Amino acid sequence: MEENIIGKIAENVLQGRRNKDDEGIEEDYIGEPGVAELVEEALKSGVPTDKILLDGLRLAKNMKQASISFPIC
Repeated sequence: MEENIIGKIAENVLQGRRNKDDEGIEEDYIGEPGVAELVEEALKSGVPTDKILLDGLRLAKNMKQASISFPIC
């Protein structure tokens, strides 16, 4: 559960989605939970704040680097 929600947070950080009302870079995310809702869900599930912050941002950074190194066509 923790890794799944951290992954969703990272993905939404990359999409620039603050909350469910933001469409992000790709429009497939409209209506889906954004960073704010996902962080709230993670906290309610007992995920430590440092894990949300550090792992979420680290994963987003790694995902960004991977997309630069291996562009998706």
